[in-house]
Amino acid sequence: MHYNSDITDVSMSVHGKLTCVLMRGILKQLQMKDRNSVRNLPTPDDWMTPPEYYEKWNKKFKFDFDPYPYMHDLTKWSAYDIEWGDRNFINPPYSRVAKELAVKEAIERANNGALCFCLLPVSLSTKLYHKHIKPNAMYIESLEGRIPFIGINSKGQHVNYHLIEDVNFKEVIDVNGVEIPKYVKASGQFDSMIVLF
Repeated sequence: MHYNSDITDVSMSVHGKLTCVLMRGILKQLQMKDRNSVRNLPTPDDWMTPPEYYEKWNKKFKFDFDPYPYMHDLTKWSAYDIEWGDRNFINPPYSRVAKELAVKEAIERANNGALCFCLLPVSLSTKLYHKHIKPNAMYIESLEGRIPFIGINSKGQHVNYHLIEDVNFKEVIDVNGVEIPKYVKASGQFDSMIVLF
């Protein structure tokens, strides 16, 4: 997909609903690309929060909606086209543009009365953090250690699936004539933080 980066940069620097409206179309296309590869495998931008983490936070915050569920079919609905709940759990795509738009959407929803619990990569030196997250957040917490997110990597390997189902770590898959393990354990690539809007 191609898009005009000048329009994206200008739109992101403007505050308000017009920005969200202009960017929703771009984000919807980016999400479709990010979350669905040519091989019908999710790309590394679609990762599930491990159940033990989600359950701990859900016990405290009592979530009633997840606008970015794992392996969600975006042809059915998008987080930008529907009403959210009163208490939202948000583990958005981590690619730069998709993450920025998800954070801005969470801020807009929070400004309309919703609680938005965001699980985000730590990025304290970015414009997103200083211009949007920090001034709008009611709470920010950096988490100790890296979260073992669950998903399918770009090679087609099932990462941390042992946290949600029984797996055979000896099972292999063929990638371009090379056998590699189907199931792998790995910590997340990023340090994470909780942000409440």
